[in-house]
Parts: sequence; C-alpha cells; structure tokens
Amino acid sequence: GERNRYLVIWKNIFDRRFLLQHFVFIPLRLARNLFRGKLVLFFSFFAALGKLNIVLKRRRLEKEKASRTDREIFTIFKNRSNIRKETFNVLYLDEWGGIHGGGQIYLLNLLRKINRNKFIPLFVCPYRGSFTDALERLGIRVKIVKMQRLVNPLNIFSFISSVIKIMVIIKQENIDLIHSNAAIRGTIYSGIAAKIMRIPLIWHVHILNPAGPIDGFINLLVTKIIVVAEAVKKRFKWLKGSEKIII
Repeated sequence: GERNRYLVIWKNIFDRRFLLQHFVFIPLRLARNLFRGKLVLFFSFFAALGKLNIVLKRRRLEKEKASRTDREIFTIFKNRSNIRKETFNVLYLDEWGGIHGGGQIYLLNLLRKINRNKFIPLFVCPYRGSFTDALERLGIRVKIVKMQRLVNPLNIFSFISSVIKIMVIIKQENIDLIHSNAAIRGTIYSGIAAKIMRIPLIWHVHILNPAGPIDGFINLLVTKIIVVAEAVKKRFKWLKGSEKIII
C-alpha cells in the first residue's frame, strides 16, 4: 500500500533530484489525504517512518549492488514511452492575464494555429483578463497561479507555494513541455518547477533589453531559448555559437 510505496522509494532511489521531488510532494500528499478523510493513507507515512532505520541499512546494501543509475533507468523507460506517444501536453505560461503587447498577441495566434491532434495546450498565468478570455474562447483551459515579484524577500513563501503549485499541475496534467512566454518572473517560477520535475522548458523571448546576471540564471533553468529577431538574439551574445538559442 501507501506505506510500502514510501519504503520502496527510500530504499531504492538515490538520485538527488528524484528524492527532492519526492520530499517536496510529501506535505501536499499528507494534506490532501487528511482533507479527504483518507486517514489510512495519511498515517501510512508515519508507519513508514517507523521502519526508517531498517530501510537505511538496506539502502546502503542496494547502493553497493546497483549497476545502473536512477537516471539511466528513467531514460530507458522514458524513451520507450515516447516511441508510443502520439500527443504531447504543453503548459504555456505568461505573466499577464490581459493582452498588454505583442507577446500575448503572438502566443494567441500561435495557439489558434496549433495542431490540437498532436499538442494539448494548458495555459497558466497569475490572473484572469482579456488574454485568458480569448484563450478560453479557443477552448484552451486556464489555471491561475500567483507570481509575486521576486525583489521583495517577504514574498519568499508565496514564491515557494507557487512553484509547488506549478509542479502539481505538471504532475496532474502529465505535462511533457513548458513554453514560457514570460519575460523574467514567470520563467523563473516555471523554470525551477521544470528542473525539479525534469521536463524541458522553452523560453520565448520578445524583449531586447538584457537582464544582466538574471539572464544567466534563467539560462541554467531552460532547455531552449527562442528569440523573435536577430536584434533580440544580441541580448544573449554570450551564448554565441550555442545551439541552445534559435530564432
């Protein structure tokens, strides 16, 4: 049951990112089970904790015997599943719920023309407005996640909560790819969630002005950077020759 699921993970998983993802979701899983009155599932975690000493001893033995890393095993099964996969769930994200410029118009036009037989879109933004109204008229589902400004240290708890919410969406919706249409803030939120959940993220950049060290930090979070023009590409001149950036 639920207790054994915890024990199997604690005994057999060694990859730090996989473990981080697991431990981040434990409080959410416990809260959900308690709220739904599933007390057996709730107390299963504490039953598993009671066997932690035994698990840790066996964990050391398993690590000595392991012939493949967790990532190698994950890649094998991921490649097999991708061979059969005919549709891809894509999370599109923006910092605006209203139409404030060419970036939102571009994304709206893209989603009008996207092949819905192959790509299943889901849109995430901080609030509802003219942009979300237009997307819902296209039949695209919208989810709201707050994205407070990161310059205020008092927003740290809101930031963590929002990143976790994006991770929950990724898991529940079986998201294969994130397409960030956001400038900075939304890409950091979604980028951290994508890194933890180990899915690719495309950052679509429309703005000419560089963000200094923040651009370098975001570069560590994203898989590809798409710029809308040669002029915007100059913002990332330090990536010259890299296949990571495309027009």
